[in-house]
Amino acid sequence: MADGILLYGAPVFTGALIANVQIFLKKKMNTLPAGLNEEQRNSGHGNYFARIENENTNQSATLVTPEAYKTTYLTTLGVAERLKENSRPGFQTPFRLFGAKILAEIPGFTLKLKNDNC
Repeated sequence: MADGILLYGAPVFTGALIANVQIFLKKKMNTLPAGLNEEQRNSGHGNYFARIENENTNQSATLVTPEAYKTTYLTTLGVAERLKENSRPGFQTPFRLFGAKILAEIPGFTLKLKNDNC
């Protein structure tokens, strides 16, 4: 291997290779389109709808969230706070760890549930 050595089956990269990768990534970043400005991030929103039907139940939910970048930021903070407060050892499903209404508890999110039993 020209730019590194093999250690226990995994390559160990030298500084020269890492520097070249960084240069490539920085050049690539400069070719990407600009992201949203603050006004666009603050005024945007997402609308989501879900419906479940069977012979006994007819349920639906609507969720309104802030713009996608802000949603990512807020949900990441919300999850981190809950992990800090309520972490358990071993594998946990998101439902078990955070509860059914985690999104309704995050500022800027509106969750409406409708249950029309047949």
